[in-house]
Amino acid sequence: MATSFLALLLLAWPASAATRPEVAAGDIQGRVAHLASDAMEGRGTGSPGERLAGDYIAGEFERLGLEPAGDDGGWFQGFEVVSARRLGEGAGLRLTLGEWYRDFEPGRDFNPFGFSAGGEWKDLPLVFAGYGVSDAERGYDDYAGLEVAGKAVLVLRHQPREREGLGAPALFTTKALNAKAHGAAALLVVTDPLNHPDDPDAALPFDPHAEEGDLGIPAVHLRLSLVEALFRLAGRDLEATQRAIDTAGAPASFALDGTVSLAASIERSTVTARNVVARLGGADPERRGEAVVVGAHYDHLGRGGSGSLAPEALGEIHNGADDNASGTSGMLEVAEAMASSERPRRTVYFVAFSGEERGLLGSAHFVAHPPQPVESLAAMVNMDMIGRLREDRVEVSGVDTSPGFRALVEGAAAGEGLAPALSGSGLGPSDHQSFYVAGIPVLFFFTGTHRDYHRPSDDADRIEAEGAARVARAALRCVRDLADLESRPEYVRVAAPHREDPHAGAGVPAGGRARLGVMPDYTQESGGMRLSDVSPGGPAEAGGLKGGDVVVALGGQAVDTVYDFMHALGRFKPGDETEVVVLRGGERLGLKVKLGGTP
Repeated sequence: MATSFLALLLLAWPASAATRPEVAAGDIQGRVAHLASDAMEGRGTGSPGERLAGDYIAGEFERLGLEPAGDDGGWFQGFEVVSARRLGEGAGLRLTLGEWYRDFEPGRDFNPFGFSAGGEWKDLPLVFAGYGVSDAERGYDDYAGLEVAGKAVLVLRHQPREREGLGAPALFTTKALNAKAHGAAALLVVTDPLNHPDDPDAALPFDPHAEEGDLGIPAVHLRLSLVEALFRLAGRDLEATQRAIDTAGAPASFALDGTVSLAASIERSTVTARNVVARLGGADPERRGEAVVVGAHYDHLGRGGSGSLAPEALGEIHNGADDNASGTSGMLEVAEAMASSERPRRTVYFVAFSGEERGLLGSAHFVAHPPQPVESLAAMVNMDMIGRLREDRVEVSGVDTSPGFRALVEGAAAGEGLAPALSGSGLGPSDHQSFYVAGIPVLFFFTGTHRDYHRPSDDADRIEAEGAARVARAALRCVRDLADLESRPEYVRVAAPHREDPHAGAGVPAGGRARLGVMPDYTQESGGMRLSDVSPGGPAEAGGLKGGDVVVALGGQAVDTVYDFMHALGRFKPGDETEVVVLRGGERLGLKVKLGGTP
């Protein structure tokens, strides 16, 4: 098969290079400027801005003469996502210390986090756990020797100041998951007074657009002055306690002789997000039943939220010019070039995915509900963040997912004067992964992350349009040759390390963290973490895990969501051995696994 593929490729290459359709840098820049304008409000998944962008893309498909291939013969393929949360009626919180008590007013004295569980909890014993941080690598643990099972845990925002910078332990979600892992019944957070003396004395506002779902523990933010009053009644000083922790670099946790009663109703609403799907019918009666998919996600972060790397910019529009107005514009340029030239032998679908920023939801939905049988999809080419070409270097993943793909990409890159950095794996944090785990060969074009990634500064004026056009032309060469091949590309599962962090962006170094070698199914929100696939030759496969398994515990810690899994995994180092408990066909299995490491 490989020899036949290469021979056909070499014979076909001069013709496709000589008749290269034009992809113009000016057109790329114009499309990016439109998609990344403030009018789109950051194209948050399922938002009005996403709908505006989707309507624009559908209009472009129609202008090019492509056929609609979405639901019911239209341009759009809809799927439901959680769009917003609302604090329901009856929210309340009471702190009691001896004969003293205080009822906290929702919206001013306290606010639940958007990822908080809802319900009622009465008379929970109260403990103070410093910053709520457990960092085994640095030998620091606010929970060491502290009994918190079934209790409410009060913690400070941020993390000990002598630690270097603010990392994952400072995230609200990390604190919540850590409290949950230690058996706490509720988490209370207060702004640390030493380092934020000028912060408004009010609870942080309720975030209706938190990306995480219900993390399985009630979690609220409290008004600082009321917590300071509680400490004084207990004969303690909150600021002095924080100073002691920061000065000594050691925990100062203790039980408070008080109780907490909490009622929190979080009402979650859903909205329809939309993939935009167009079809270019194949010209060959014997090959048109097979299809090549060309994709790019067009959603971004809207006005920030937990996916933003600029938490201080909550509420600011994150325009996402490179991520991924650039890839979407490249996909549209490829569509225009192919629609205006001789039709390929195979059918080609052009898909603008939504929900990528929420865990590849749109591409997963497309693969589960394709416009033609999924087994007839011959290959998928994905463009994500192609707008920052530097020193002619383009990263292309998936080159080992089919024999001959390396030669295909090397030839396409050479035709544009590009220096490709090739990776064999079809796994990675973008939409091609949904196709790869379904048994479809993939290619992924990407020019790397930068300091504007997932920040409000990712604007259209920072795009390198000529470089993006060159990458899009290289992708176009690959798409046309894949669509015209005599034989369908052969699928190969590749043994390669890959990222397991749902918050990590494409190309962001993961560091030396423990790795299990699994791909979560992000469409399952709770009840364990279902596996879409396991990496060939990876730790999970060696330990007996399989695609379709549902992980319910890791290292003795219960796993209800993908966030529980990531928190549990973060407690280990590469080379550690532990037990993974999975559900398989109704049977509960305990499997011993030796963890690997990230590259």
